[in-house]
Amino acid sequence: MWKKFLLFLQNIENTPQSLLSYGGAFLCIIVLRLSIESGLGHFSKKSFSFIFFEFTHTFLFFLFSLLLFIFLFRFLIKESLLRVGNILLFGFFIILLPPIIDTWIFRGQGFWSFYEFDGLRGLFWRYLTLFGDSPRIGITYGVRLEVVLMTLGSAFYTYYKTQSKKRSLLALWLTYCLFFVLGTFPSWLTLVLNTFSIGLFTVSDIHVAKLFLTPETILSSAMTDVRSVLNIKMSLFYAFLSTFFLSLLFWKERSAHFLALFKNARFPQIFHHGGLLLLGSLLAWHFEELSLSLSLFSFLAYSLLIVSVIFAWITSVIINDIYDTPIDELTNPDRPLIQKNIPHKTYLTYGLYFFFFSLLFAGLVSPTALFLIFLYQVFAYMYSVPPLRIKRFPVIATLLAAFANILIFSLGYITLSQESSLSSLPASILLYLLLALTVGLTLKDFKDISGDFKDTVFTIPVLLGEALAKQVIGSLIFCIFALSPIILNQPSLFPLSFLMASLAFYTIQKGTSQKKSLFSYHRFSLLFFLLLFCYGSLLALFFFLKR
Repeated sequence: MWKKFLLFLQNIENTPQSLLSYGGAFLCIIVLRLSIESGLGHFSKKSFSFIFFEFTHTFLFFLFSLLLFIFLFRFLIKESLLRVGNILLFGFFIILLPPIIDTWIFRGQGFWSFYEFDGLRGLFWRYLTLFGDSPRIGITYGVRLEVVLMTLGSAFYTYYKTQSKKRSLLALWLTYCLFFVLGTFPSWLTLVLNTFSIGLFTVSDIHVAKLFLTPETILSSAMTDVRSVLNIKMSLFYAFLSTFFLSLLFWKERSAHFLALFKNARFPQIFHHGGLLLLGSLLAWHFEELSLSLSLFSFLAYSLLIVSVIFAWITSVIINDIYDTPIDELTNPDRPLIQKNIPHKTYLTYGLYFFFFSLLFAGLVSPTALFLIFLYQVFAYMYSVPPLRIKRFPVIATLLAAFANILIFSLGYITLSQESSLSSLPASILLYLLLALTVGLTLKDFKDISGDFKDTVFTIPVLLGEALAKQVIGSLIFCIFALSPIILNQPSLFPLSFLMASLAFYTIQKGTSQKKSLFSYHRFSLLFFLLLFCYGSLLALFFFLKR
């Protein structure tokens, strides 16, 4: 029997997997856990908001836990990521056990399983007594049994792999410490955040509850239900921590892929998207005369929204690269698929992960953010993927891309707007921005003229020719800059706008296909981002001083 058990363990370790299948299996376990909890609660009626935040909290908590345990076991037994990952994934089936045990013990009444809240002295006592003497709320009997079984399992697996009693005892201790920190995580966060204001030994369970259970408005979304408040506040922390540890693991295990994706992220466009988001928020602040004071959780939510936008952009890049290989072979030979740095199937998998997390993180901010990010992804798909592949059609292609950019701008505005809408934004500004983006986004087509021509993608530079296209587009961009004081109803800005318009026109006329030139078409995105950043900063300073 022992030999059969060890053989079974080896089969689990060596189970073939892909990045996509592993993520799908993990997601299935999380959904199964939530389904068991709901079933034990007789599938009682709950709001969509509650269900969504219950999912995000559960998913991100266990994702964060999985990543920590991967790093722990890689340290303890020096085993491959494949084997460690498989063992932990199968071991995670134990998370299905606590709700069943607790329901059986408490007969479905009078318990709430989440975290233990306490101050530093109380945490020390709970550490020595397996989470203390309050199993009806916080760390319940089911969770404590889960901790014991996982801790013993960790020690056994470490001994099986290393044949070292010392390492096995170390695994026993470190696993329990890790479980304890996870089970009391809000308390540790409260200690870190409040130590300098009220003192390390003054922090108590009341302060923890006040920080994580008190209803509040996060950006423009009001959180009132206590359980949803806890779910979303902890989800915000877990989202950032999980992103950090996922990135660290990705960099350590697949550094070539990590660097290829990093270099291909097209940072001027990332800054462009971030600028649109910030512009929308600043205009909401200006037109609705909002206060600039942000709570900790509002700051975290807005930062997470930036991450969501970046992930959405990277998703669109991956989609575009997959269907643009004929063009990139001629004009962008440094792209990952052309360089063969990342296999095609793996590249698509990365795109699916970025897509999933962009939606998940946006949903943590608000349902509207989730919808707008999803709609952005729809536009990106229509733009790049056959049979639609809108990028083939001049004007329509840039108009679609401009609409996608308007979504990011709108996201920034709505996120801070007290009414969570664009109702206070003058329509003239929105139309002006749409026109400016429609014209400005044609600049990216200059670097791909030969590739677009070969792939029958009819951009303005392809149709008009390089020289005439530079004159036409340059003139239109000059007009857009020059007309901005009229749209803003600020005639005193005309000298500044004409200066910026002249610089923009000059830059376009100097554009060249020579990659080493300062005015290379490949540098257009960076040059115009810098130009817009300078102009936008001066405008922001002007309105701030005027206000």
